[in-house]
Amino acid sequence: MSKRFKGEFSPKVKSARDERYVAPKNMGRLRTYRAFAIPMFVAGFLSILGGHPIAALSCIGAGLGVLASAHITKDGLIAESEYHSRVISRAPALPRKTIGALIMGASVSIGSWLGAEVNMITSIGVGAIATIGMVMSFGLDPIRAKGLAGVNQHEASRAADAIDKAEALLKEIREMAVAFKDRRLRLDVENLAISAEDMFQSIENDPGEYRNARRYLSVYLEGARDATSQFINLPKNQQSAEATAKYTALVRELDTGFRQKSQLMLEDNRNSLDIEIDVLRERLASEGITISKE
Repeated sequence: MSKRFKGEFSPKVKSARDERYVAPKNMGRLRTYRAFAIPMFVAGFLSILGGHPIAALSCIGAGLGVLASAHITKDGLIAESEYHSRVISRAPALPRKTIGALIMGASVSIGSWLGAEVNMITSIGVGAIATIGMVMSFGLDPIRAKGLAGVNQHEASRAADAIDKAEALLKEIREMAVAFKDRRLRLDVENLAISAEDMFQSIENDPGEYRNARRYLSVYLEGARDATSQFINLPKNQQSAEATAKYTALVRELDTGFRQKSQLMLEDNRNSLDIEIDVLRERLASEGITISKE
């Protein structure tokens, strides 16, 4: 499997999965909807000065509802981007964009009715328009799992499970590595993450490999996560050059192993794969990291 070049002075490479968290294409429109909270808060403040507590609470509550709607909708956009970035994926567990649209409509209705004292029927109509506007701006949430044509859906679902768990481990590793002051050490961890993501893509292209992938990814990524946790939790006076070199060597070995041994998985060389997993488990055990057998 090829490895993306990423030298110390090369530009930062973002994977498709990274990009979905950075700037969803609808963020501009989302900021516009979020701005609707400003006049509601202003109206609430003026109602307090005017001695109208019910109107004040209604306006402030409606403003908070608008902000909550925007936040939930943003999460929905991220979940949708994740869904579309994968070959196989389940629909998001919660229809966040739909929930966000409904909260927006309810907030606008309450703010209009109790805050601005517009009649109830008109307020409901304005809220409905706000909800429809959100749906037209951001669409509805994906509702169906997707997989590859001709692939057993149960098998694809289990492959998605394995990747979800592996991505959670990878996220932990990346979050811990942010604290590293050594740029080269952060780069080593990122290279390992890129190799892992390459394997995720290979598994998505062939969900039938999920049986190998689940055990394989847990051995590598649980080991990397535990090693990173152990290293970062060392007292400052114990994070010596020797400890750093030892951790660096382990991360690089895991990175190399990920790239080389994933090829064995693609070739369905199960016997060789089992041997390599056992060897790696022994290597991690020498670092005081125990990986359970599945």
